Amino acid sequence: MSESEPVWSPGAYTKVDVDAPLTPHDKIFGRRCLKMFRLLLSLGVLAVASVLFASPPNTANAQQGGQCPASLTVALSIPPEGAANVTATVLPEVALATPGQGAAGTYFFAWLADLDPVTALPAGQPVPVDNPRIIRGASRTQNFDHLGAGDHRVTAVLVGSDGVPCGPFVSAAITFRLQAPNPPATGSGERVPSATESILVALGLILVGSSTVALAFSRRLH
Repeated sequence: MSESEPVWSPGAYTKVDVDAPLTPHDKIFGRRCLKMFRLLLSLGVLAVASVLFASPPNTANAQQGGQCPASLTVALSIPPEGAANVTATVLPEVALATPGQGAAGTYFFAWLADLDPVTALPAGQPVPVDNPRIIRGASRTQNFDHLGAGDHRVTAVLVGSDGVPCGPFVSAAITFRLQAPNPPATGSGERVPSATESILVALGLILVGSSTVALAFSRRLH
């Protein structure tokens, strides 16, 4: 072994001079890392935005159809106070089908919770699918326990196979009161975060950590 060759020992190469000037190779590598950090930050922001602002896809069938028969009528009934299962009866009887899948001459219901159908359903337009207070379905009975305690008004509107409500409206409305549920007998009452909230918190922590590292590295390069 020549005298110019370094001799390795267990304690060798363990001390790093953090104040030493960066070499051109270090700067090139640093700039590449910084670009990668920025890309990851952008992807993280897009992921958070997609979770926060995601909305259900628009599945309404926009084909135009004929008017509903003028003889159709809708009546609503509900069990004793405290229940939230509203049942609709159509006279004369009509064929009901899943929204967007029914043949011509079939119908479905648009259930409106605490909404005025005149303002919530634009004339001649398909029933909106992005309003959480409008439920579309072929069932003659709909549950509204999710509305919470208090007085509520539900309207059932008959909709043709083209997704457009009958014009003029073939509908009925009913008002009922939901009782507050009894408090749980046991438990701490602490709220458990949902899966979506946990994902958002994790993404936020990753974004904050990545931003801190990228900023420190950027200052180091300059």
